Amino acid sequence: MAFPAPTENRPAMPEYVFYCSPCKKSFTAIMTVAAHDKGVSPCPKCGKKKDVEKRIAMAYVVTSKKS
Repeated sequence: MAFPAPTENRPAMPEYVFYCSPCKKSFTAIMTVAAHDKGVSPCPKCGKKKDVEKRIAMAYVVTSKKS
């Protein structure tokens, strides 16, 4: 999975994984941490939020220093 590099005009945004029970499909959403803390993203297929669950995804970390 390729992630776009953050730039001065486009900061890095976390990508979250969700699962819609009625559709039986996983989907990802790029959203701020604050938006994620408020709740789930609506399913892109059916538009529902009620039966959408948060799932654990891999982490992508960007640092300003070279290791």
